[in-house]
Amino acid sequence: DMIKRGCLREELEAVHPLLYKLLRWIVGTNRCHLHYLTDSSMRVEGVHTEHQFILRSTPPEKERAFKQLKQEHRGTFYAFHGSGLGNWHSILRLGLKNFSGTEKQSHGAVYGPGIYMAVDGATALFYAGYGHVGTGWQHSQFGASVKCSALCEIVNYGPEDGKHCTGQLHRPKCKHSTSSPHYRVEMEELVVTRYLFIYANKINNTGVLAKDLKIPKNATV
Repeated sequence: DMIKRGCLREELEAVHPLLYKLLRWIVGTNRCHLHYLTDSSMRVEGVHTEHQFILRSTPPEKERAFKQLKQEHRGTFYAFHGSGLGNWHSILRLGLKNFSGTEKQSHGAVYGPGIYMAVDGATALFYAGYGHVGTGWQHSQFGASVKCSALCEIVNYGPEDGKHCTGQLHRPKCKHSTSSPHYRVEMEELVVTRYLFIYANKINNTGVLAKDLKIPKNATV
């Protein structure tokens, strides 16, 4: 409404002198494509939130490389990635990165380095930090507690038998981490984000498995 009336800058600066500059910086530095899905036919069935977005956070050159890897190997599969709200600024601009062993690492990488991907939605939401300080804003339309997860497409790289894992893509309970329940992607080129889910209140994803979800065909276009 402020944009239509031509008073966006004035009204934002009335709230805080730096608010308009902050908004310009957020929009100007954001390279991702984020599209809110109002059409239910385009949403992912089985995910317990109506707040679903198509999320393309990889630059065109990485997307081309991903599609090439997809053709060279046995297609792709899907898994969840949950992360605290403070990490989404980076994810929306850079995509998922393997920050293991760096100052930007969020968790302990207990099963080894890589981008951790969950087979189920509940695990992703746990790592999204639900219930912890700083997971929302008191006056947000989503409530004081909000959490985000992504549904990601992963190249079906390497042997599916974990006993012969080559290391770039670790499947659950592979020979390198026999107790791990997660996918662990060391090679960043093997994973891209496809959907962003926002969860309000205390909605959970218990029992939601990525392998059982119905993904609309346009998700990978």
